[in-house]
Amino acid sequence: MEVTRFPPRFDCDAYPNPIQVFKADGQTTPYNVSELDLETGRYNKICSFPTTENVNGFALMQYPAGKDSALTDKVYSFVCSGRKLERFDCSGVTRIPGTLLAHRSPSADP
Repeated sequence: MEVTRFPPRFDCDAYPNPIQVFKADGQTTPYNVSELDLETGRYNKICSFPTTENVNGFALMQYPAGKDSALTDKVYSFVCSGRKLERFDCSGVTRIPGTLLAHRSPSADP
């Protein structure tokens, strides 16, 4: 995957309800980004997730207050794809440099 640009913040005003990235059955793009309709309990597709790689985690992060006040309180979306962290919006993905490492809980050790 090529790094094309740094996607903008996630539009929480347009999509204020819980968001989920789902495997999309029978579609060319294998994943959908969807919003939960709190009245019906159904997820409504926002867009296709722009990747063909496996996605195994999704998170929204609110940028904390700090040095860059222009970013404070903006929300950004991330997925874990393979062992890479990617920031995305519905029009593109930016891979964060580096590789994610597996973490084992000490209680998981024999």
